[in-house]
Amino acid sequence: MNRKIIVWSVSIVLILGLALGVAAAVLGDVNGDGKVTVFDAQMLVEEQLGLRNLTAEQLEGKGNAGIEDVLDQVLDREPGTSENTIALVQNGAITTQVSSVADMVAAVSSTGNTVITLRKDITTDAPIVLPYSCTFDLNGYTVQTNLTTGYGIQIQAAGTENQTATVKNGTLVHYDVGIRVAKGAIVVENMTVRALAGPCVTVYEKNAAYQSRITGSTLIAENYVCFSFHMSNTDYSAMSVSVDNSTLISSKNKNGATGTIFGCASGCTMGQVNIGENVEVYSYAASPNTSVAIPYTGNMLGYDSQKATVTVGDITYKDLNHWSTNIQQSGKKILLVGNSFSLRLGEELHKMAQANGEELFVANLYYGGCNVEQHWTWLQDDTPNYEYYVHNALGRWTDYGITTLSAALEAEDWEIITLQQHFSPERTGTYEAALNSCTPYVKNLFDHFKQNNPDAQLYWYQTWAYSTAHASIGTEAVQTNQYNQIKAVSDYLAQQNGVPQIPCGDAWQIARANPLVTEDPCLTDHFHAGTTTGGRYLNACVFYETLLGKSCVGNISTGLTYELDADLAAQLQLAAHQAVADMYGEDYAK
Repeated sequence: MNRKIIVWSVSIVLILGLALGVAAAVLGDVNGDGKVTVFDAQMLVEEQLGLRNLTAEQLEGKGNAGIEDVLDQVLDREPGTSENTIALVQNGAITTQVSSVADMVAAVSSTGNTVITLRKDITTDAPIVLPYSCTFDLNGYTVQTNLTTGYGIQIQAAGTENQTATVKNGTLVHYDVGIRVAKGAIVVENMTVRALAGPCVTVYEKNAAYQSRITGSTLIAENYVCFSFHMSNTDYSAMSVSVDNSTLISSKNKNGATGTIFGCASGCTMGQVNIGENVEVYSYAASPNTSVAIPYTGNMLGYDSQKATVTVGDITYKDLNHWSTNIQQSGKKILLVGNSFSLRLGEELHKMAQANGEELFVANLYYGGCNVEQHWTWLQDDTPNYEYYVHNALGRWTDYGITTLSAALEAEDWEIITLQQHFSPERTGTYEAALNSCTPYVKNLFDHFKQNNPDAQLYWYQTWAYSTAHASIGTEAVQTNQYNQIKAVSDYLAQQNGVPQIPCGDAWQIARANPLVTEDPCLTDHFHAGTTTGGRYLNACVFYETLLGKSCVGNISTGLTYELDADLAAQLQLAAHQAVADMYGEDYAK
């Protein structure tokens, strides 16, 4: 009698499961009628309870389901757990079933080796604070917080030896900070993290040993940044985050700057951002901004001029700009051989071209303060003193690890190569001193370029006189003398080598004579090109007109890493346009 009650109780559950279409996945066709039916389930249960003996043919067709397997399927529970279990917490050989977030958090060990595996979706009105580093496996489920401030998941990592936490295999939706790492590093693996008003992922403590990674994941920052180094006034330069096989989406920023992908808090020094393979970046901005200048390494990001639409879950983001490691880098290939006077202007030049619907591949072979004599000596000896940066579509420089001039010349099929001298005040006191600093090195270098890069157009980059505020200049007369020597020697070298000039020095003198340009274009060191003072932008305007033959006047480039006054920008455009027109004629850049 009791056995019949058991059989029929289980059969009722199995019938419910089959009606829902779940038990059929583990049951087989026991009676051989070509279908998996309730009768098959009843025969299986009776056989396992010893009430029926199945034939060899029936046993072969029954499948591999047992009673507990079927109950797990019918009750929609994971094997070996109860209906109330939200997660399994594993510490070594001991696995604990927990039925609340509080119990789950309390079960995390200080060893740093705990593995949490979710068994169902979690909706919580409080942040999930994990006291130590651990692995939090969402197991395909979703964590959603009903908070309007604070963070969704926080890793404290206090007292752990292993201070790299892993959050993986699921979805996190939160209003403010998605994953906050108070101490240690973070690996975000196969996750979708959607932050509605804060960073998707953020790290706090500074420690060179903490190297974070985003892999196989989608980060969606709907009102802030995707990844942030988040403690103010902190030097994160020894730390890094690597990104591979992931999608980063930034729609807007609550501070008004759209499209921020990586950032850090005010007054901090940014950590390294390493871009790996298969990275897709989407932003409403013309370029995916960063809050500070970031030293990128890794693959170049290409730009797709077609507007993109991306759907993640049930959310669709339209009219996005798209960058990817899988998009072929396009545009005119330009190599700048020089020093700090060439290093940063490529950012503005790249953005000016983008504003006109064009792409440029701009690279800089850099050694601080390098002069043409050093370039020639190091070329002959193949001396590995250089850094080789390529301007990527994220608006930053990527170090490709090239250290010699010969390797840089062979790196691409260059269409344009520019060369400049380090015209310091001691080299420009007289025309003879200025010329002697360039002879015979400039001719030797240009001859080498012509021989080894015959298809490249070569340019002489005419640089500028220092500010009168510089200790070695002091007066306008000394500044004018320095400019006159640079210009005279540049004219001679261009004629001697049969190459055109990029007349930045001329443009600077025109801008300095303009009463509407109230501040010298230099930086506060009084000789490098400034940012908000307009030196870098002025150089980019001259390069843009000279190299592309198009007028810079009215070009509204966006996404600069600094704020440039619009009226100042307009005056600098006019100065650049006049300098190019004076050298090449009014019809050169239209």
